[in-house]
Amino acid sequence: MAQSGAPSAVVTAPRERDGTQEGPGLLALIPMEDAWNSEMVLPGVVIERQEMSLSPGGWQYLLRCLDPVPPGWPRSRPHKAPLLVKRLVMAVGMRPPARLAQKGWLLLSCPRERERIAELVLTPGGRHFLNHALHARRAKLAPDFSAELRGLLTRAGVTPQEVLFGPETLMQLYGLRKARYIDVLTRVPGPSPGPSPGPSPGVPLRVIGSDELGHFSTDSARRLEDARHHVVSDGLTFVSFGMARAFKRHRGVWRDRLDLSMMRSLERRHRWRLHLALLVDRMLP
Repeated sequence: MAQSGAPSAVVTAPRERDGTQEGPGLLALIPMEDAWNSEMVLPGVVIERQEMSLSPGGWQYLLRCLDPVPPGWPRSRPHKAPLLVKRLVMAVGMRPPARLAQKGWLLLSCPRERERIAELVLTPGGRHFLNHALHARRAKLAPDFSAELRGLLTRAGVTPQEVLFGPETLMQLYGLRKARYIDVLTRVPGPSPGPSPGPSPGVPLRVIGSDELGHFSTDSARRLEDARHHVVSDGLTFVSFGMARAFKRHRGVWRDRLDLSMMRSLERRHRWRLHLALLVDRMLP
């Protein structure tokens, strides 16, 4: 719904109007301190509005992605705190607004920055990743993890849009442990649809086919194809934390049980249990 008093030049839906195309997109974020900060920042149309709760670690990770941030934004928040996110459509021909707006809003109009932040704050998996991944450990575990994955795909002749990385790779994405191999989920039976089975330097690339998904029910396998059960990081798509957990529960091998213990410790912020599980994992063959 458009803000009252908005000029008629503002488009009212994400489609053509009167023969003209809609303007560029805009992402607006503000930490919520009281109800008065929730008004629209610019005349426009809300095509998505979402209030999310950020953990202290998730908040700090988001700030690093947004730097510089508005002067009034807190550098740390000791407890979970809400963040209001609005995706707007600007008027056709409207100049990009200033990054900082009144009442503490942060406006993201640069397409690359907007999409990168939207991946974190506008998807169910993204919110979970933002709140629960051990970001500092993830950075230490594999500072060039995305580049490594892209390199593997390039050598296999596959684009990132064709690939859904699986539970094994997700363990490293969340900073839990190093991936033993890079898994790509597919429901296509028979030969691999893309990644080459030939030797490649570093961590091997493994395609998990329909036989592995046989551990899932039909509904669970179908959800793997649903973007709501994915998490996107740096333009790469991974199966979500919840789906990875379901996959491991159904498969149920002993390494999966250890991974499930790590995932449970991460969600409950039991760092000492996570470290214990990591020690056990390193001792096992």
